[in-house]
Amino acid sequence: MKRLLLVLVAAVVFLAACGESSEGDASADLPGSADSNDATSGNGDQDDSNGTTTDSDGGAESSEELPDDEDAAEIVGNPDLDLDELAEIDPDTAEALDAIDDIVSIGDCESDTVGLAMTAVPDGWQCRVMDQAIGGLDGFTLFMPGEPAGIEITLSTPSPFGPPCEILGGCDQAVGIDLGPNFDIEVVDFGVPIVYGTHKTVDAEVAIVTFQALTTEDIAFITTVLNGVVEI
Repeated sequence: MKRLLLVLVAAVVFLAACGESSEGDASADLPGSADSNDATSGNGDQDDSNGTTTDSDGGAESSEELPDDEDAAEIVGNPDLDLDELAEIDPDTAEALDAIDDIVSIGDCESDTVGLAMTAVPDGWQCRVMDQAIGGLDGFTLFMPGEPAGIEITLSTPSPFGPPCEILGGCDQAVGIDLGPNFDIEVVDFGVPIVYGTHKTVDAEVAIVTFQALTTEDIAFITTVLNGVVEI
């Protein structure tokens, strides 16, 4: 079951986190850095606030749309995301993140298509919601802004790919885990836990992404959230 999160959001979050960690290593001649133009000395080309490049004589040379860091950072949950710096490492990912607000937005933790809503949303947590299905998958993801490698809980329509253990070749290692009465859930340990399952009455699935072993506190938190899931 290659979830919505595994198809799009987890990859986006992971790569965005990589972009965050690369900021300290960015070279001084990256676009927008102090050494990449002569704006302070009054020489060379300068960029105005609309992304139009203006030469030293005041003439407009070119115009291009600047990346929307703000929308991408909010949706990904990484306030330090810099698409220009990420583009130096992975231009394709930076381009995809720049357009992410066309398919994902921050909204209510519910989906008519999935048929479920979260009523136990902790303070400070948000949901990124699919505005259109991708590969037949639709749904929403609960996450904590500012923690791009934190726990994320996705509720989605059924995946056409089968369970993650089939994709990763480890279904014989899957064991059941009790995370409340609403879902039948299994976990497979591939160095990090792969947690997935199905709702007991609605044709919907859940995936829980974390980059470290689940603690007792994590399990209690996830159980509280899933116990608050209701049909709509």
